Amino acid sequence: MPRFPESGYYSLVQCGKTADTTGNAGVRMALDRRIAYLRMATRAVAQALFNLSEKPNGFAIAMLVKLIYWDKTHTLEGAAQKVGYSCSQARRLRRAFVLDVMRGMGWDANDIEKRERKKMA
Repeated sequence: MPRFPESGYYSLVQCGKTADTTGNAGVRMALDRRIAYLRMATRAVAQALFNLSEKPNGFAIAMLVKLIYWDKTHTLEGAAQKVGYSCSQARRLRRAFVLDVMRGMGWDANDIEKRERKKMA
């Protein structure tokens, strides 16, 4: 392998590929569709959380989401009790939050409603 005279290191490029396996894995990960999907999902959740600030009960919904999904310390029923809502109201609020995230990820609202109607039938 040719050496770079100024650095003393072997050339890392051979036939258009790098000899750095960790670097190759990093490049594959950066270009992977799953990473793009996770970025989109993260943005959708962040936008849904931001939208809660505009709602009068947004803080309570944010607490429900935090206790159930982030901290994972409470069930839906326990989180509802902690924020002072009934279980059915907490279920509706959680569903509205999840639907907001789904819309943020590009799901069509009509598709979401069709799935919900099929599920109920």
